[in-house]
Amino acid sequence: SGDPRRALELTKRSVELFREFGTPMNHGRSLLNLGEAHALLGEREPSLRCYEESLELLRRCGDRYGEAVLLGNFVDAYRERGDTQAARQAAEQKLQISREIGDRLGEATAIRQLGSCLGALGDLDRCSEMLREALRICREIGDRRGALMATGTLGEMGSARSNLHRAAEHYAEALEEARAIGEREVEGELCWALGGVLEKLGELDRAAET
Repeated sequence: SGDPRRALELTKRSVELFREFGTPMNHGRSLLNLGEAHALLGEREPSLRCYEESLELLRRCGDRYGEAVLLGNFVDAYRERGDTQAARQAAEQKLQISREIGDRLGEATAIRQLGSCLGALGDLDRCSEMLREALRICREIGDRRGALMATGTLGEMGSARSNLHRAAEHYAEALEEARAIGEREVEGELCWALGGVLEKLGELDRAAET
């Protein structure tokens, strides 16, 4: 796991070195890493400042893969800030770039992020469609964690629609996958979500087993 504060200090040093001696791409990617280090510590505004500076550099040097990764980070940062429209725009940009450069993993991630944004904006139909598309791609390319995240979010959409049986199915499937790949924190979240749905369905014995 490591020490996130120590990691932050080391990443700051790499930014300083790349700023003075490195290429614009290395400098831009080191700023991306620094933004992620701030994000791990819950330091949202410093994280966003790093992402913004990184984006300018990566666009200038034509690093489209790095730009797409960065846009995905913007999605998460904007969602945490409560700016769902900005998150949606960043997800749409990430999706376009990922498709243009043939990055299937990035494409699936962007579709899942965009679907989640649409769900937060109230468009549950398009949200569910995009999550199913993301799930299909993740299964095709063997991205088990991405499939887990898409399936879990489908459970959230089922719950939001009051389709509790469907929500329980998705949560149970996601829970099985989380256990299989050792995602313990996600497993805990899914146990709580599935248990809550099962209680609403009156399946108390099954809820107690989750």
